[in-house]
Amino acid sequence: MVPTLQDTINGGFPNSWMRAIKAIANINEVFPSDSFAALGCVLAPRNIDHIEGVIELATRIGWWVSLVPAHTTPPNSPRGFSSYDPALKFKPEEYPRVHAVLEKAKALRNAGMNLYDSDEYLDDIYRFITGEPIQWRRRNGGVCDSPNLYFVVQPNGDMAVCCDYRLPRSYPVHHPDFPKMYRDQRMRTEADAITRACSGCMYGSFPEISITNRFFTPMLHRAKLFLGKGGHGRRLQRMTVDEIVAAAKEVAAKSKLASAV
Repeated sequence: MVPTLQDTINGGFPNSWMRAIKAIANINEVFPSDSFAALGCVLAPRNIDHIEGVIELATRIGWWVSLVPAHTTPPNSPRGFSSYDPALKFKPEEYPRVHAVLEKAKALRNAGMNLYDSDEYLDDIYRFITGEPIQWRRRNGGVCDSPNLYFVVQPNGDMAVCCDYRLPRSYPVHHPDFPKMYRDQRMRTEADAITRACSGCMYGSFPEISITNRFFTPMLHRAKLFLGKGGHGRRLQRMTVDEIVAAAKEVAAKSKLASAV
């Protein structure tokens, strides 16, 4: 919601907020109006007070929001999508605020705003932030559903279990024999060794796919969203860059963030 803050969150790259707005405007112009588009919104101490505004703005432009808690890891245990920056971790005295924001997000979703996340997932965000064991994997023996329901394709075309970890051998998805490699017990054994050792992530896309497949209420919600007539709540708004910026200013004007947009 705040350009300068977004530039900081994105690693200090100037004008990254405006470039993102331009990309959104291009997508809304080019894609079919009933397309599904979502913003992955990192939840961190720096932007905890902005989440409601992000959801409202996304709803105005026809996008959806999926919250992702900031992931951190020590330097001796690198993970591809985790930061070494301890400033991204919430302090115990901030936990009540996190809980309140997540409950508000649920209320906004239930009132018709475009938040994609399920209760199962949002409750696990709180557990993840406060250091409690996450539970979205409990119906699959405590491991994720990779590579059965999802996996990652690396820039070089190799298959990976997820964003964080790599398989010990190369399995190129462009290879004619990839379907055979994918079904091979050797690859399955290698993937299983990684998923069983992983403490679990909250990256949004992976957990929510498992949750959709293994929990009835989220499954029903996504069925209505993607299979309903015209796509329930799905309508990209044909808005220019200036119109999206104006909408962001209107949303920000409701709070102390107004002067920063």
